[in-house]
Amino acid sequence: MSRSRDVSILTVIALCLLCTAGAWAVPAASDGAADLAPVSDRPAAASAKLGPGPVNRGGAKVPLLRFPHQLGDAPQVVLHDNGPLVTHPGGGFGGADASALQTALTMNILGFGHQIVNNNRVADDFTISDPGGWQIDTITFFAYQTGSTTTSTINDIRLQIWDGPPGAGGVVVFGDLVTNRLASSSFTNAYRVTDTTLTANNRPIMADVATVGITLGPGTYWLDWMTGGTLASGPWAPPVTVLGSTGTGNGMQSLAGGAFAPVLDVGPQDFPFVIEGSAVAQIALNKTVGTVPGVCAGTDAITVTTGTSVYYCFTVTNNSAETFEFHDLVDDHLGTLLTNFPLTLTPGASAELIAPDVATATVTNTGTWTAATALPGYTIDDTIAVNFEDISGTGTAVPLTDDSVSPALPMGFTFNFFGADYTDAYISSNGFMTFLAGQPNGCCTGAPIPTAATPNAIVAGWWEDLNPGAGGAVHYQTLGVAPNRRFVAQFTNVPHFGGGNLVTMQFKLFEGSNVVEVHYQAAPADGGQHSAGVENETGAVGNQWVLQTTGLPTPIAVRYSIGAPPVEASASDTATVTIADPNIVVSPPSLTSLQGAGTQVTLPLDIQNTGVADLDWTIDEAAPFADAPRGTGTFLNQAPNQVNGLFADSTCERCGTGQQSIAENFTLAAPATIGQITFWGGYFNTDTPLATDVLRVLVHADASGLPGAVVYDESNVASTRVQTGVILFGVHEWEFTLTLAAPVNLTPGTYWVEIFNNTAGNPDDFFWETGNLDPTHGLAGSGWTTATPGVAWNFDGATDLAIQIDGPASPCYTPSDVPWLSVSPLAGTTLPAATDTVDVTLDSTGLTPGAVYDALVCVLSNDPDTSLVEVPVTLTVDSMPFFGDFEEGNTSDWTLQVP
Repeated sequence: MSRSRDVSILTVIALCLLCTAGAWAVPAASDGAADLAPVSDRPAAASAKLGPGPVNRGGAKVPLLRFPHQLGDAPQVVLHDNGPLVTHPGGGFGGADASALQTALTMNILGFGHQIVNNNRVADDFTISDPGGWQIDTITFFAYQTGSTTTSTINDIRLQIWDGPPGAGGVVVFGDLVTNRLASSSFTNAYRVTDTTLTANNRPIMADVATVGITLGPGTYWLDWMTGGTLASGPWAPPVTVLGSTGTGNGMQSLAGGAFAPVLDVGPQDFPFVIEGSAVAQIALNKTVGTVPGVCAGTDAITVTTGTSVYYCFTVTNNSAETFEFHDLVDDHLGTLLTNFPLTLTPGASAELIAPDVATATVTNTGTWTAATALPGYTIDDTIAVNFEDISGTGTAVPLTDDSVSPALPMGFTFNFFGADYTDAYISSNGFMTFLAGQPNGCCTGAPIPTAATPNAIVAGWWEDLNPGAGGAVHYQTLGVAPNRRFVAQFTNVPHFGGGNLVTMQFKLFEGSNVVEVHYQAAPADGGQHSAGVENETGAVGNQWVLQTTGLPTPIAVRYSIGAPPVEASASDTATVTIADPNIVVSPPSLTSLQGAGTQVTLPLDIQNTGVADLDWTIDEAAPFADAPRGTGTFLNQAPNQVNGLFADSTCERCGTGQQSIAENFTLAAPATIGQITFWGGYFNTDTPLATDVLRVLVHADASGLPGAVVYDESNVASTRVQTGVILFGVHEWEFTLTLAAPVNLTPGTYWVEIFNNTAGNPDDFFWETGNLDPTHGLAGSGWTTATPGVAWNFDGATDLAIQIDGPASPCYTPSDVPWLSVSPLAGTTLPAATDTVDVTLDSTGLTPGAVYDALVCVLSNDPDTSLVEVPVTLTVDSMPFFGDFEEGNTSDWTLQVP
C-alpha cells in the first residue's frame, strides 16, 4: 500500500385436417383409434423411456418475481416433468416402449391436434415454487405424425408462455405464434398405440426440444404451443397416459384460433412436457439507515442535519437452497464495502453489515449485494503424470538477468486466463510467468496467492529469488499444431540467488482448453518462502497450490483447469437520507455599553432561524482572545475519499527504504494563523493502533513546486484520534486532530505541511489517507520522500491527501465565567422562521471607573455551517461619577443646575 491501494411457449399447433370440429376419421393404416383435432400437449423428457410419473417443483401461485434477480445459476436440470407417457416399457414394436390408449376404459383419442397449418393449439400449466424462480432453458414437447418412420418429420414449434389461463385472464410473458423455436426433434423410442395393438409402429413419438431462455418467478404459468411437420397427418399431441386412469389433468385446446376448452377423453387430460433449466439462486437485501451507532435501524429514510453521523445497515437473507461462501457489496454512495468477503451463508440464514457515513447532502443511494457459492477460478490436480518436454535444445533462449522480466513472448495463439484473453506471456527470473506488461520481477520471496499487490495475472511455478544471470537457461517454444498447440516456457538448472539449489521446471499453456500445467524436474528450496499457483489480473482471485520453505518432491506435475462457474445471486435495495438544516442569524453582531459604576444594563440579543429545521442553541461566556488572530477559520479542507493511502512512517517495513514522509501543499491569499490540523489515516495491517503516536509536523515554504525551507517544526505534537467506523484497506480508519503548541503565522503564499509518525520499529505501519482536492485552497498533487524528516522530495501529481487546516481554536471552546456578564436563557430551540430574544446583562458593580472590559457571548448551535457565533461584548465604565446628574453627550452643551 505504500504507493497503491491495499485495500435471457412454444404454442404447438398440430396439423389437423378437420371434417368437423371434433374427430378426424381413422386413417386406413390406423390401429382403429382416432387422432382428434382438439389437443393439449405436455412435453416429456427427450429420453428412451418416458415415465414413470410426474416430477414437479411447483407450488401456489404468487406474483411474478422480477427482483431480486439472479446473476448466475445452477447447471441445467429437469425442473418439471408434467407426467408419464409410457405405459409398457419395452412392450412395443421391436422391444421399444409403448404408450397405450386404454380402449378398455372406453377411451378413444390417441392424440390431440395442434397443427400450425390449422391454427390449432394445446395448452397446459405448471407451477414454480422456488423463491428465486426458474431460469428456463428448454422445454421438450411430444408429438407424432401417423405414418412416419423413426426419423422425425417435425420441423416447427411455436410457443407462448402465459402467467394465467390463456385467453381467460392470463398475459403472455414469453414467446409468440410466429417464431419457430424448434432446436431438435428425435425419436423417443416409444410408439403411440392402443392397448389391443401394442406392437403397432405407425405412430413413433418424437421428443421436440424448444429453445426458451427466460427467467420466471414463482407462480403458475400456462404453456400454449402448436407444432408443424412434413406429413399430412398431424402433428398430434399424445396425452399423459397412466394405466387404469381416464383423467390426468387440466389440459386445454384451441381450434382454428378459437377459445381454449378443456381436453376430454372420458375424463380431463394432461399433456406431457419437460422443462429444463435451473432454479434461480435468490437472496434478499434490506437496506436501512439510522443514527444510532452499531444498530440496524427500522427505516430506510431519515431526515437529519448536515454533519450528522448516519449508519447504513445492509441485511442479506439467503432465500435459496444454495450455501453462499463469498460476498461483494457495492453502494453507489458509499463505494465498495465488500470484495470476495468470506462468509458462510446457509439457506435461510441472514447476515448484516453496518457502514457509517456523515450526511452532507440529500441522497438516495442503492446498495447491491452479490453472493457466490465459490470464487471463480481453477481446480488443482497434482496427481497427473509428469511429461517434461525438454526444449532446452530447440526453444528460443530468454536472456534473463537477476531480478528481471522478459519482453513479450508470443504464444502463437489466444489463451484465456481467468476470463481474459492474452496472446503474449512474460517470464520473471524469479520463477513465475505473467500475462501483463509492466509487472515487477517479484523479488525476493514468493507471496501468498492471491495477493492484491503486483505482480498479478501470474502462473507461479517456483516463485522465490532465482537468478538465471548466475547460471542455467530459460527458453520458450510453441509446440503442436492448431487447434491443439501448447506454449512451453522452461527453466533449466537455474540457481537460487547466492548460488546452488538448481531449479528445472517448465510451464505449459494449452490452446483451446486453456489448461495450465507446470512440470518439475527439480524444485529445491533455499530456506526462503516459495509459492506456486495461479492468480488473476487484479490479484483478487487466485488458487494456491503450495506456499512453503521446503522443496518439492520431484519429479512432479500440477494441472490448473478452469473450474465450474459458481452459483451467484444478487439483490439491491435503497435508502434515503434527507438534509434539513437550520440557519442561525444572530443580531446585533456585537454588544456595547457605556455605563456608570454600580449599574446594570440589559441588552437584547436576537437569535433567528431562517432554515427549515429546528435550531437548537446554547450560550456560554468566554474571555476574549489574548491578542486578535490574523485570520481564523478553515484554510484547507480535503475530505477523505477512502480510495488510497500513503505511508507516513519513519520505520516503514513496506516502504522499501524503511521510511517515508508525505507532504500536502496549499495556498493562502491572505495572512492566516494555523492552530489545528486534522487528517485521516490508520495502522496497516491491524485494527489496533500504536500504543503511542509520535507525530511530527513540519511546515515548509514552497520551492519550485516541492517542499522547501522549514518555517515550523514541532515534534510529538499533541493529538487525539477517533475511530470513524470506516474500514479502509482492510483496517479501520481513524481521524487525527493535532493541536500545535504555538500558532503558526503565515503570510500569503504557497506552503507544504509534512506529517509523519515515528513508529519506533513497530511492525504496524502508519498511513495517511488520500482526499478530495480543495478547489479553493488546495493545490493538486503531493510530495513524498524516502527520508524522515523529508529531504530530496518527489512530486506525485495524482494524489491529494485528506487534511483540514484550521486557525487557532476559539476561546468559546474553553468557556469561562465572566463575573460582570450574565445571559438568560442559556439554551433554547428556535423554530423555522422564528426569532427568540436573549437578555444579555452587563453589571458594572465593583468595576474600575474608566476601564474597558471585553468578553464573548458564545452562541453554539446545530447549524451545520455556523455552529459557533461569537458576539463580542464591550463594557466601558464611566470614569466621571461626579457628573452623574449631568446631561450626557457633547460636553460643550453641559449646564450646571445650582440649587
